[in-house]
Amino acid sequence: MDTRYQYEQIDYQVDLPIKIFTQTVERFPYHWHEDLELLFVLDGSLEIRVIRIAFNLKRGICSL
Repeated sequence: MDTRYQYEQIDYQVDLPIKIFTQTVERFPYHWHEDLELLFVLDGSLEIRVIRIAFNLKRGICSL
């Protein structure tokens, strides 16, 4: 495994198996986890990578 990717531990509330939060992203380290992650871009744009495929996300645009 590539050591540039860190495992992100997701901690949930006991009575609610979901974690919702907002995050300001200028630069976020490569990471992985076993959980589903939904991203909603509220302003600007964001490039994410899943495996080796890059996706450009923009506010108001939903695409696969």
